[in-house]
Amino acid sequence: MDETANLNSSEPLYNYRPLEGPRWVRVVQLYPAYSHIEPLKCLILHLDRERLAMSIDENFNNYSAVSYSWGSSTFSQDLIVESIKGNSVVKISLNVDAMLRRFRRKVKPLNLW
Repeated sequence: MDETANLNSSEPLYNYRPLEGPRWVRVVQLYPAYSHIEPLKCLILHLDRERLAMSIDENFNNYSAVSYSWGSSTFSQDLIVESIKGNSVVKISLNVDAMLRRFRRKVKPLNLW
């Protein structure tokens, strides 16, 4: 099976990119949606922690930490990742899908680490 194929979506699977260094973190900026059933969409950001600490931009320096390694290891749901190169998909578990839908805001993006 082609590793870039995705049975539930027409989007290719997300291409993991290592962090730039030990000071860097990966933040998922979850896009808002008015409806609980709208697809989960996000942007994956690589951010320098030192620059984050000095930033006054609340779009990037304000985030919540979550655990994502609990529950079933069956990754059957889609998290759409937007980028300038086009959309891709990260496969997530039902528990992570439920958590993201529960915390997703209606208007403002939510940053998760």
